[in-house]
Amino acid sequence: MIKPSIHDIGSWPACLRRFDKEPAEASSFVFYLNRLGRVVGILETEVFNGRRGFIVHVAPRYRRRGIATNLLEDALARWPDLDLEGDLYTIAGAAWINKFLEERKDAR
Repeated sequence: MIKPSIHDIGSWPACLRRFDKEPAEASSFVFYLNRLGRVVGILETEVFNGRRGFIVHVAPRYRRRGIATNLLEDALARWPDLDLEGDLYTIAGAAWINKFLEERKDAR
């Protein structure tokens, strides 16, 4: 079971500015757009020390709608080497990834 770590990933508008200005060379992104074509979810993946980690951001008013899960499933299809168990998670993020891993294990 993955345990949460407490860290601040910043606010939603701040993370959008960061993606515009500071993408790392090895970063790749998956975006989730709402019906108006606005970005409401972002999954960033980056290779660091030989492992591919990820960060998911979903706009607060769009959370708990399966957007992060859709982004992660899409990312896993693109990057099968995505390390799901080696990242740091918030309390909500740890609960989400544990549920995701359990459902994935049950599906096999």
